[in-house]
Amino acid sequence: MNPRLTKILLGMGFVLIGVYGLFAARSLISGPQIDITFPLDNVYSTPLGYVDVEIQTKLVEQLYINDTLTLVSSEGNQTERIYLASGLQVVTFKGVDIHGKETQTNLYLTRTELPAELPQNTASTTSSTAPI
Repeated sequence: MNPRLTKILLGMGFVLIGVYGLFAARSLISGPQIDITFPLDNVYSTPLGYVDVEIQTKLVEQLYINDTLTLVSSEGNQTERIYLASGLQVVTFKGVDIHGKETQTNLYLTRTELPAELPQNTASTTSSTAPI
């Protein structure tokens, strides 16, 4: 075999190994990601006693919601129902990847009270026009 061809093939092999190494190390380089897709605002008010939070995760092995471990879907899309007490609540989402890198994001939720019903008008109104 030609020594020049051997060097070219070895060089191409090392380049392929290097490219694969970068591809495999992408999780180590980028780390875990948590994106809240609903509610879109960081501060969300609702009169209901709960809100369904839609979450997208990438490279997350463990997901904690307010320090409680939650199952992570294999697709990375999931919905979690958060029950609310009256007033402002801070919900903390923490993701951990397989290398132990962490990311954290907070969501501020407010449960507002429904307005009291307006009193019904008890006075009766009658029309004084007679049919023609």
